[in-house]
Amino acid sequence: MKKKTGLAILLSLMMVIAFSFGAYGSVSAPKVVFQVFGTGAPYGAAMAGALTAIAAERGWDFTLMDGKLDGVENAKCIEEAIAMRADVIISMPIDSAACSAAYRKAYEAGIAVLNETIKCLPEDDQYMVGYTGPNDLIHGNQAAELIFDNLPEGGGIIMLTTAPGQDTTVKRQQGFEERLAELDVDGKFEILQIINTDSQKERAISVMNDMITKFGDRIKAVYAHEDYSAVGAAQALAESGFAPDDVYICGVGGSRDGLQGVFDGVIDATTLQSPTRSMVQTANLVDLIIEKGIKPPNQLDTFDNWLPIPKVTIENVAEFMPGDW
Repeated sequence: MKKKTGLAILLSLMMVIAFSFGAYGSVSAPKVVFQVFGTGAPYGAAMAGALTAIAAERGWDFTLMDGKLDGVENAKCIEEAIAMRADVIISMPIDSAACSAAYRKAYEAGIAVLNETIKCLPEDDQYMVGYTGPNDLIHGNQAAELIFDNLPEGGGIIMLTTAPGQDTTVKRQQGFEERLAELDVDGKFEILQIINTDSQKERAISVMNDMITKFGDRIKAVYAHEDYSAVGAAQALAESGFAPDDVYICGVGGSRDGLQGVFDGVIDATTLQSPTRSMVQTANLVDLIIEKGIKPPNQLDTFDNWLPIPKVTIENVAEFMPGDW
């Protein structure tokens, strides 16, 4: 009788231990890997720092992998995370196509991949448990609204884009063009030129100088896909003799430079995308994935988890300063 009781206790204990291992088969801290597109970019560095701090607070077994702003390196990071048998991979691809094969491998390995900020290819959504980050169509929509609302007479617009072909670039352009078409029923606005600046202030200055030579005072607005180019465009315009009120300048991102630019009247507006707020949302989703044991082919109940994107102008910029990247 004593032997049977002892065996029953042992079996009960084994069941408790097995249950405590959870859906990911480990009683230890969840193994989470963040493949960031590149810490060489200010936004990437801010995200990496924010999530590293959050991971420490939440007790994750956390690994940061730097994609070094290179598509091949991004894909290698995902491959390494698969080899580590990560519980969750957070992937922010600089080149979605370059990472496509790695996403499929993670899916086949039964590893949850949470797509972060930069969208994967549409056909790779099936390999993700969800997406978290900004809706870049909304960034474009809001920039169009800001320009339209502040230029009742209309005029020519220069659009300064980021990396050609990247989902972020495509959506920020698409969102702007679609919303402007909806608003501008009288045809007062014209997009004079769309040109890439690689998110570099110095390149934006050079490009904007070319645009000033080409279009002169036909330029009434600049829509830059990120704040660095917006500030660069403002500098080029000022050096060419344009007054601050001559051209309405709208950036994207709510970076420290962008927020300070709005505060100082160098640019007119930006749309806020906070890496700190983004990483809190991401961390909450990772905890949910682990808690519910979500693995491929299952996905989050809400696949797209959009980050709120407020418009920032001189009226409310003080609320967001000094910024977090």
